[in-house]
Amino acid sequence: MSTDKVVVSDTVRITVKFKDIDSNGIEVDLQPVSVSVIIKNSSNAVVVSESADSLTQSIYYYDYTPPIS
Repeated sequence: MSTDKVVVSDTVRITVKFKDIDSNGIEVDLQPVSVSVIIKNSSNAVVVSESADSLTQSIYYYDYTPPIS
C-alpha cells in the first residue's frame, strides 16, 4: 500500500489488471465480464459501490475523488 497522502478534491485513479497462470505456467490476461469497485471508510461503511471502466479487456480503472466530510 502506498504511503502517499490523498487530500480532499484530489482524484485518485485505481487501476487493476486481471491475470492468471495457465496450465503451462504462462501468465495470461483474464477478461472479466464486469468489475465492481467498493470503497469503504474507516468505519467500514460503503462510500462507493460502482462499476469500473475498462481500458482493455483485462485492465479496469475507477477515478475516485474523496468528498469533503
